[in-house]
Amino acid sequence: MKKICLVALFSLLVLYGLGQNKFITLNPQFGINSSRLSTDPDFAEPTARVGYQLGADVRIGGKTYLEPGLYWYKVGSDLLSEDQITSQPLQGQVKINYLKVPICIGHSFVDTRLFKLRGSMGFVPSFYSGIKDNILNLRNEDFEKLVLGFRSGIGLDIFLFTIDLDYEHGLGKALATHEGARNHVLSFSVGFKI
Repeated sequence: MKKICLVALFSLLVLYGLGQNKFITLNPQFGINSSRLSTDPDFAEPTARVGYQLGADVRIGGKTYLEPGLYWYKVGSDLLSEDQITSQPLQGQVKINYLKVPICIGHSFVDTRLFKLRGSMGFVPSFYSGIKDNILNLRNEDFEKLVLGFRSGIGLDIFLFTIDLDYEHGLGKALATHEGARNHVLSFSVGFKI
């Protein structure tokens, strides 16, 4: 965990240094997300939970730009399953931490002095970093350490402030023991440009 925090801190410092260039914009953000862990029918029936995220991305280029980033996400789902011994229903909240490194391509569709309307899409490698204790007894070893997702989103820049709405579709399985378990995340973020 210490290594992940140090890598994240170092990366943010590098991103800040890059943000001093006119063709490079640093965009620190925070926000909320709603995630749903889709699962195979034998495991659990999921419903979405609200989580949060914090991080930054960098826009490199002009009207069309490369947008790598680094974000800490806490996502979750409510899962309804069946107890293996008693066959009674079990319901539990699952809260999962990820370090996400989106690598996207973006384009500004409307670009005026007052605001920008932009869109982006790309891939998001998500590095699993932990789970909170839960009634379903899901543990660290139950999760894949690296999960790939596809992200698309729209954003609005107003002066120095940014507003983003993104959807990430899980491409790889999130749970090592369940082939159909994929994480889908809808994120709303606000931030500012440096």
